[in-house]
Amino acid sequence: MSTCRNIDDCVGHSCGSNGICLDGISDYSCACEDGFEETQSDSGEKQCGNINDCGPSQCGSNGLCHDLTNGIQCECDAGYKVRDGDSANADRICLPVACPIPSMDAVVAGPDSLHFPQSLFIECAAGYSTQTGGSEDSSFQVNCAADGQLTSQSQTLPQCTLRSCGQAPTVAHAQDLPQQGLAHTFTFGEVAQYRCQGGEVEITYECQANGEFSITSQFTTCQNTGGAPSIPDHAHRVDGVGDVVHPMSASWTCDPGLTHLAGGVAPDGESAVSQMCQASGVFQSVDSQCTPITCQRPNLPANWGYVNDAAFNTQSVALLRCNIGYQMAGVAASQVELTCNVKSDWEISWCRFF
Repeated sequence: MSTCRNIDDCVGHSCGSNGICLDGISDYSCACEDGFEETQSDSGEKQCGNINDCGPSQCGSNGLCHDLTNGIQCECDAGYKVRDGDSANADRICLPVACPIPSMDAVVAGPDSLHFPQSLFIECAAGYSTQTGGSEDSSFQVNCAADGQLTSQSQTLPQCTLRSCGQAPTVAHAQDLPQQGLAHTFTFGEVAQYRCQGGEVEITYECQANGEFSITSQFTTCQNTGGAPSIPDHAHRVDGVGDVVHPMSASWTCDPGLTHLAGGVAPDGESAVSQMCQASGVFQSVDSQCTPITCQRPNLPANWGYVNDAAFNTQSVALLRCNIGYQMAGVAASQVELTCNVKSDWEISWCRFF
């Protein structure tokens, strides 16, 4: 008796090197190795072909996906890479490389990294600046390069240093100069201290965050004015009129017949009192008043006497009369006035007995 056997449809079909042929009924199928799947050519031949693991999202828009067996390999554009160990990146997207920003002194706090091709302006802290291209700037730009390095216009990253105010201003009539010296270049926070003539006024300039000096003292100059001096009664200015500015002086003298000297002493020649205008704008104190010049009572001729012992000065007279029993020759007056005049001689008639 004859029997019917299944025709081996795998005859002439191998499924390729990555699978084996499984005979079916009037057909065959391929049992493919891991990473391969059954495919059919245009001629109808079944083979185990590599499964294309490069889906539409693998590697992203900045990379090219290469299919492997049970995997892919991403060829990323410059500046991009697949971050190994990133479990959240299942599609192995080509992501921008990171550029860590190193720790910098005297800068305003910002991000700790950039990503290609990002740029960032790093701001210097108040009172600090950087030298770029020969100019002083308050910030500088950094760029994240394709190799993951932080770059700038210069070969090395700029540094923020103390802003300079230059040399301190000149203060006229200062006797004490800044201890740093006039040639010193002052930087933010430094103070230039001056002391004016006389020592009672101090002027300070502080280098500010904007690179400019600012006066931080009560006085802004040594050349302060005291206005016009207050002079005693019966005195007049001899240096002119108007306000007096430090370190000039005002001079005054008493009116004729008066003196500023103690005891009513007549001044020797043209004598004036000088009051210096101090750096504070206050005149030097002078404790002087204009008083009449005192004259020495002269010795009288015989038979003359003083009526009283009152002061004899340029604003009072001395009264004379003949002693009892005598009268002034040729004059009926009983008394004679003697005037104090330091520039004139005096003479009187003789008293004769009657």
